[in-house]
Parts: sequence; C-alpha cells; structure tokens
Amino acid sequence: MIIMIEALQQKGIPESVMDIISDSIQDLLPVFLFVKEEKKKDDILNTIKFLLAQAYYSNYNREILETIDRVDSLLSFKRSFEIESETLQKQFISYAKTYTSDGKQFHDQGEIFMLLEPQADDPRFLDYALRSFEIAINLAPHEYFTANCHFQIGVIYKQKKDMVRAKQKFEEAYEIFTSLDEIEAMQECEQNLNEIKDII
Repeated sequence: MIIMIEALQQKGIPESVMDIISDSIQDLLPVFLFVKEEKKKDDILNTIKFLLAQAYYSNYNREILETIDRVDSLLSFKRSFEIESETLQKQFISYAKTYTSDGKQFHDQGEIFMLLEPQADDPRFLDYALRSFEIAINLAPHEYFTANCHFQIGVIYKQKKDMVRAKQKFEEAYEIFTSLDEIEAMQECEQNLNEIKDII
C-alpha cells in the first residue's frame, strides 16, 4: 500500500485523490490495533509507521504525516488500556487526542471496534469502542455524528447490562436526533428505551 502511494505521488496524482487514499488507509488502521497474537503487540502498526516515514522522506507529503500521527494516536489509545494507573490512562488518552484531534476519526474508530467485537468474540472490543465514542464526544460535542456516539454508547451499556447508563445515553441521543429530525434514529432510540423500561 505504501509503495502504491509513493508511485501515485511520483505520477503527479492530484492532491484531492491522495487525500481520499490517505483517509481510506487511516480508516483501516484500527483493525491492526488489537491482535490476538500478543507477541506481535504493536509490530504491525510500527511497521506501517516505519514504511510511511520512508515514503515521507521521499515525497514530503502532508497526508503521510497525518497518517503517521494517526498511528501514534492509536498506539497511545492502546496504551491507555494496558496500564492500571488512572492518571497514566488519562495521559495516554490526552496523547491520543493530541495526535488525532478529529472527533470523526474516533467516531469511525468506535464503529470499527463495534463491527470487530462479534467476529473477535472478545468483550474488550466494547470497551475500546466505548472509549472511542467518549473521546469523539469530548472532541466534537456538537457535530452531526455526536448523536450516533451517544446512541452507540447506549448500545454498549445495554450489552453490559448497565441499564441506567444505557437509558441516559439513549435519551441524550433521542434529544439530538429529534433536533435533527432523524425519524428512523428516533424510533431506534424509542425502541431501546421501551426495552429498558421493561427491564428496570
């Protein structure tokens, strides 16, 4: 992939096309963050980062630097799950936000973890998704994707059987979806709230 990027740049591909390619690569990076083989740990992302650095030294492209920052953000995000100290967890989350200050990327990252969770059969992916959505809300509390972050957090809490928090998040999502006139999303919130009401 990195070789392809270098080749495209040397062919003088328009910047707008390079932006699309770079964004697509960045969207795929969370897939490599948590792997079953613990011995490999961060090998895949560090290798991608090394190859990106080589490509940058050849072409000095802004998009390559952004992708390197995205890798560093993901590695910091991962470190926040690997240590017990709450203070250090917050520090690594802060690093993750510094390297990637775009809430949309954390929203998309959360969506990817939600998709990976059933395939990986690992409940920790729900925690990865939860933290991703929380960071997205923190970085972008009033964006178009914010309502979906609240909704997905509600879904996660519901799966974790924490119905009080789930109810709160579905209510927050419902309020925002109402202001956006998102009828289908409102109905999904109502359905979940009704299910929770029967449980609580």
